[in-house]
Amino acid sequence: MNSADANAGDIGGRPEERTGRRLGIGLFWLLAVYMIGMSAASIIPSLYWPSSAPRPEALSVGQCAERIQVLERDLLAKVADTVRRGRVAGLERWLLAWDERSLTLGGGCGPFEPARMDLLRLRADLGALLASYRSGPFRTQQRLQRALEQWPANGAEPPKS
Repeated sequence: MNSADANAGDIGGRPEERTGRRLGIGLFWLLAVYMIGMSAASIIPSLYWPSSAPRPEALSVGQCAERIQVLERDLLAKVADTVRRGRVAGLERWLLAWDERSLTLGGGCGPFEPARMDLLRLRADLGALLASYRSGPFRTQQRLQRALEQWPANGAEPPKS
């Protein structure tokens, strides 16, 4: 019997290879259990006992006022730009990012807490306005833009006033 025949019956390979494979598999499962355990240890208490969840660092009054001002300016500029251009593509994604930025204020604005709540109310009202805009005026605006884009192509003279 040659060495090739002897190794053919050994499905697992050499003993060193089997040991390495077993160590790799064991290490994988050990890391998997560790990751699941650490995730559960941080998520489950935060989910069922929110008071134990880590809080973001409190902002100073000045920082909070500045962020409220920036968020308001960005929101109003984006909505105005959306209506002016008649393009709503990407707006939902932008609003989600804006919402995430607004969540960083998280109720720690002290005397500016009413202003923060007004900002969130403004966001909700503008969201409703944009939803209404999409269902009616947006379509009208698109038809108007298409008509104006085709006007020079048809070779007609502009109307005289």
